Amino acid sequence: MSLNFEYNLKKDAENHRAIAHAKYIGKPSKVIEYFQVKFGGDFSDDKLKRFIKGLIDYNKIDIDQKVLDFKSTWQQVELEFELRMKNLFGDILSLDMFTAYITTNDRCTYSTRDNSFFLTVFSKQPRLVISHELFHLFTCQIFSKELNAMPQKAAYDTKESLTELLNFTCKDIIGAPDLGYDQHRELRKLICELWPKNNNLKKIFNKVANAAQSKHN
Repeated sequence: MSLNFEYNLKKDAENHRAIAHAKYIGKPSKVIEYFQVKFGGDFSDDKLKRFIKGLIDYNKIDIDQKVLDFKSTWQQVELEFELRMKNLFGDILSLDMFTAYITTNDRCTYSTRDNSFFLTVFSKQPRLVISHELFHLFTCQIFSKELNAMPQKAAYDTKESLTELLNFTCKDIIGAPDLGYDQHRELRKLICELWPKNNNLKKIFNKVANAAQSKHN
């Protein structure tokens, strides 16, 4: 698997804007709340870039060093993570090229269009964040047809809940447990009940997806 780490101010601003306008999000962004105190609801490129530069200066963040640090800590487990994900998702899983963009927001989005995701510069557990976001991209890749046929909220709940599987397959390499969000506790509990009995990903996906959709009917 090839995972490229980089910082791009324009992309960072895009993540801030995406988080601010996200329809479904696990919990509010404290960074966006601070931005709104200063600039209100004006998420223009100019305002966002000014805010981001100020945030970097105020927190004395060495972006280049963060990129190197995150890359180094991930490379220690990358091959093992790839092996385990291939074992879980199957050999059909494509692991060609992915990009981790460093962001100054405390929340992270991902994009299936270019296999990219954001990694917050404030992360104390970068392996966990990277694994979590990659898991979303893998899930979207393998179950794209099923997810696209579901209501958006049910699809979102399904994808967020399935990262519980990282606690079974990668708990020794991701640095910390993937705890998820409070609104997905029931679905995560279901996964914890299903996995020891039958660790077939397709069957688990179907049961979780059905449970997620039943909640919104």
